[in-house]
Amino acid sequence: MSPIQNPVLLPGARVLVTGASGFIGSHIADQLLAGGVIPPMIAGTLNLLIAAARQPDVKRVVITSSCAAAASPKPGVWRTIDTDTWNDEASRDAWAPPPYEAERGFAVYAASKKEMEKEAWTWYREHNPHFVLNTGQSRRQPQDFFVDVQDTARLHVIGLIHPDVREPVPGKTFPRDVEDAELDRSEIVPALRAEALLKDMGRSGWTGLDECMKMNTEDLA
Repeated sequence: MSPIQNPVLLPGARVLVTGASGFIGSHIADQLLAGGVIPPMIAGTLNLLIAAARQPDVKRVVITSSCAAAASPKPGVWRTIDTDTWNDEASRDAWAPPPYEAERGFAVYAASKKEMEKEAWTWYREHNPHFVLNTGQSRRQPQDFFVDVQDTARLHVIGLIHPDVREPVPGKTFPRDVEDAELDRSEIVPALRAEALLKDMGRSGWTGLDECMKMNTEDLA
């Protein structure tokens, strides 16, 4: 990952990033993940679950995951991706021996998301806390799938308040062809479930690409 010779911090080092949910902080966290910071992410997630288990007034916990936890983009490959699909390939690539080159960055990111979510579910089943755990995933591939950010936010809220949601919440598939690109034609099994949950919130279904683009550009001067 880092081209720096003899770096002060090696892959796996513990790093504290304050404001990681902000614009700059989030990118700093991404770069640290690309540099091999995986175990602290898992430990941090488990610490949050342990803390939640100590508070009787916590009813639900929703973890923001990623489509990368399930699978990496593979144009032209036909797969079925469901709630039991994990990106083991990314873990193998992330933990492979040196050299740590920049091309491995996405595998490290994907592995961190996969290991974090998988360990969270393992802890949840082993400890059976009083709260309900859900994870939100926009399970899509960048070149031929998309999910509107407000739909993602709505699904997170659904994970907190919907009485029938006790499982990971996926994103949606985007079926249109992309010019000069071979499509990843994976079947995203939980997508219909997520759309039904959006309808429970009074939406007509998924936000279309045209509407999404309009909302993101209408205030541009």
